[in-house]
Amino acid sequence: MKSMRLVAKAVFFVLLSAGAFLKAADAPTLTVKGYVPDSACAFTMGLSKTH
Repeated sequence: MKSMRLVAKAVFFVLLSAGAFLKAADAPTLTVKGYVPDSACAFTMGLSKTH
C-alpha cells in the first residue's frame, strides 16, 4: 500500500514538472542590453556609488 502511494506521488511530481517545463518553453524571448560595471571597472574609471 505504501509503495502504491509512493508511485502515485512520483507520477504526479513527474507530470507536474513536465507541465511546468512545457509552459516555460512557450515563454517569449526577451533581450536586455546594457552595462554592468564591476568593482575593478568602477575603481579604474573613477566611478562612485550612487543611490
